Amino acid sequence: MRICLIVMIITILPFFVSAQNFNPPKIKPPNVVHPIRLEQRPKVPDITLTMKPLYRSSMENAKAKLAREEQKLIKQAKKT
Repeated sequence: MRICLIVMIITILPFFVSAQNFNPPKIKPPNVVHPIRLEQRPKVPDITLTMKPLYRSSMENAKAKLAREEQKLIKQAKKT
């Protein structure tokens, strides 16, 4: 009975060892982009340039106010 158990363990053991070392092949995406696929993609607008910050500190507000005042003074100087 012990011999049968030992033989079964010895025959099944390689399956468990190979299952732990199994590394499935990774699927690589194709590098070629078809021109048809490029035309079908929706064009995303560049929002990052037009987005305003949700919150500005008092220092940033003061700097922005000074910058606006400077622009007004520059415009007035150009007019005169």
